[in-house]
Amino acid sequence: ILGCTKVKNLEDDDAQNLPSHIRIQNQANEWDKLLTSFPRDDVDLVTSEKIKKWLRTATRAQRKLKKMLHTLHVMRKEEYDNAKMHYIRIGKFGSIAKMTNPKPRNG
Repeated sequence: ILGCTKVKNLEDDDAQNLPSHIRIQNQANEWDKLLTSFPRDDVDLVTSEKIKKWLRTATRAQRKLKKMLHTLHVMRKEEYDNAKMHYIRIGKFGSIAKMTNPKPRNG
């Protein structure tokens, strides 16, 4: 009735709900598959079709790299927050526990 273009895909929600270490491993596996599918034909004969194919593959690779970097940043932030909460809970108010931002701005 609604059509497949107007209904939200549930697989995207499942991918977001995965733990970070599993998500980054899946993204690394996708990256490996993309590298193996990269066209390595004769470089001597460069045609417009090959250039378009390389460009499509490069843009897909760029999107995958951005997703991987975002996942790594999220993992780093989670680890920082967990370490800060640990130091606060055990009563050691070191430099990491007092910080609100990992890169404080002075001045």
